[in-house]
Amino acid sequence: MDISDGLLFFYIIPTIVIGFILYVAVKEFNEYKRNNAAEIEMTHAKIVSKRTELLGGGDSFMAMDYYITFQHAQGKRIEFKVNGLTYGELIESDKGLLKFQRKRFLHFDRM
Repeated sequence: MDISDGLLFFYIIPTIVIGFILYVAVKEFNEYKRNNAAEIEMTHAKIVSKRTELLGGGDSFMAMDYYITFQHAQGKRIEFKVNGLTYGELIESDKGLLKFQRKRFLHFDRM
């Protein structure tokens, strides 16, 4: 093992990992700011699909993400990540008033 191997493991790789973590944190913070700055929108919509995504598993931590896809009255579809309670309360083909703020789901009132 020479000096270049030590340089790689103790300086370059940690710098890349820290840089990636900072990039993701800044990206998420900017998304949060854009969502907060956006207008709250309300539109008539229909639930066209629901899905789940399993994260982790096996011998490690496991979590479930829930998603619902709505179709606006104008025909445009948009998918939101929702909590498990909201996911369980709503079914495909429900129609109602969708309230959202850019990419953030706020509420859905069935009609």
